Amino acid sequence: MNSEELTQLNNNQLGLISVKDLDELESMAPDKRKAYVGRIAAVWDLIEKELENAIRLQVDYAIRQAKSWEDVLVARGSINGLAVILERFSKLNQEHFENTKPKEKFDKHEVI
Repeated sequence: MNSEELTQLNNNQLGLISVKDLDELESMAPDKRKAYVGRIAAVWDLIEKELENAIRLQVDYAIRQAKSWEDVLVARGSINGLAVILERFSKLNQEHFENTKPKEKFDKHEVI
């Protein structure tokens, strides 16, 4: 299995054609996008914990239990896929906090 085949296999497993498929939010209306990232932020601590645990399990499998090089490659692909999702959700969580942090007020007449 070459790297292109492995990438395609991982994309199929994740239900993606390419990473750009994750950018569907770009066309979402701003209010809907804010609500969407807010829902992700509400469960971010659970998502992060579960994805990090799944990555650790795949790393452990690749190091200790893989019976062939192909097993290692599939595990690596799974790790990469999980990392893509973890990074994506992390960015969406951060976007929520950027959307909800209070705007700084600046009064040029206020004494410092």
